[in-house]
Amino acid sequence: MSRGIHLRESNGALISANTIATNTTDDRNWSYLTIAFGLITDRSSNLTISDNVISTRMRGGNGVYLRYGGDNVVSGNAVTTHGTSAHAISSVRSSSNIVSGNVLTATNVGSSYGVYLGILSHNGVVENNVVTAASGTGVLVNTSSGVVVRDNRLVGRGNSGVFTTEFDTVITGNTP
Repeated sequence: MSRGIHLRESNGALISANTIATNTTDDRNWSYLTIAFGLITDRSSNLTISDNVISTRMRGGNGVYLRYGGDNVVSGNAVTTHGTSAHAISSVRSSSNIVSGNVLTATNVGSSYGVYLGILSHNGVVENNVVTAASGTGVLVNTSSGVVVRDNRLVGRGNSGVFTTEFDTVITGNTP
């Protein structure tokens, strides 16, 4: 197992100007405890994650994974993932996050997205990013209300630049 940075209950932290590369590809004992995330936060809020270069190479190996927190800013990062279900930035049960000004790449044609706002990641803003997703979905909003996705450049294989399961997602100003 190799993980870049793991923050737990670290409110107000600044994570900036790091180069993080996880090269684990052996997923025989794959579980949440063994996935090689680039940067993972648990129960941490008011974080600033900026100007990092992050690369992962494992199934489920998200570049930045925000869990159980909120009010975080993820900006100016270059994140690349190589693996099935490996999202450049993923948020689960983490609300009011701002994802802005990043260059995000998910190279796997399976279910890997540039930005994944999963269950209960309400009121997030995804703006001014360049998102390349081989799967074709640059931003996926799933069971998270009040999300705004605006002014992103979304490059994919043509499936959905933005896919949402919520009726109140605001999607505006995005370009291919």
